[in-house]
Amino acid sequence: MGEAFEFVRKQDLKVRKKILQNFIRAELQMDSKLFKKINWNIWEFRTIYYGTQYRFLAFWSTADKKRTLVITTLII
Repeated sequence: MGEAFEFVRKQDLKVRKKILQNFIRAELQMDSKLFKKINWNIWEFRTIYYGTQYRFLAFWSTADKKRTLVITTLII
């Protein structure tokens, strides 16, 4: 498993639920409060839970012409 997944897995259940809820929300609609472009190929996914920011960098891969893969990494 990746570092970002392991980090999320180790968080409190309420934090994990909030992050997952926001991932799903960002997947369904483009919300700049959750998912915003930093530069031409790097995006930031952010969840704020009780004043703590959980930030992930995201990179798009369109190598598979049928699906878009979003690769995330953790910002600590």
